[in-house]
Amino acid sequence: MVGIFTDPKIVEEEKLYDEFYDKIKLNSDSEKMIPVASLDEKDEIKKSLLKHGQKYPVVVDAKTMELVDGYTRYKLLVELKLKIWYQLKHFESKGEILHFILISNVHRRHLRPFDKIRLFRPLYEREKAQAKKRLKEIGKHKGKGGRALIKFSKQIGVSPDTAERSLRILDKGTAQQIKEVKERLVSVTSMDRIIRHKVSMDDKAHRYTLIIKNAKGKTIEKFTRNLTARNYDHLINYIRTL
Repeated sequence: MVGIFTDPKIVEEEKLYDEFYDKIKLNSDSEKMIPVASLDEKDEIKKSLLKHGQKYPVVVDAKTMELVDGYTRYKLLVELKLKIWYQLKHFESKGEILHFILISNVHRRHLRPFDKIRLFRPLYEREKAQAKKRLKEIGKHKGKGGRALIKFSKQIGVSPDTAERSLRILDKGTAQQIKEVKERLVSVTSMDRIIRHKVSMDDKAHRYTLIIKNAKGKTIEKFTRNLTARNYDHLINYIRTL
């Protein structure tokens, strides 16, 4: 598992919390990062809470008393008017909280790879930021630096290729294209191919017309072509050598 769960800097404390529910605060930003439980999942959790009680504590930030993990359980416990067992955790930064939320939830829902990447993208952005920091730290030393995409892929349980394609769709795709992938109308691979083709077509920013004339100045050949920036540079360099 990720080191944040075993980091000795994070101190834990467990206790029961009674019916005064206003002590624990909800954080809408944190809640948005957690996949929403389906109605069937909520029904199963509710049945389990009524029959077996609360098996796992909800997690609360010790500094702010904001709920970090266990939003579905917490809301159902409040609805059922049951005592809440919560666990206090001391985090050193908002980055640690974000990491904990994402890693705690990534394997908890039955999600497609594309949905995992879409929902847990903040984790990828965090890995990228850490990779940049490592590259800056190594400075003059040789090395490739952090491999954010590979680390991110391993953490959420998808292949690097799928992660790369999905991120490209999220970055360069239209709202409609992303919706089609989310609704399984088009596969990730097919949509990625469509988007890459569109990008390559957009790259054809240079248009040239070649005119060949005879000694009398009469045009004997003329045609127009589109060129990518790279091929345009090659053509210009070739013409200069003639």
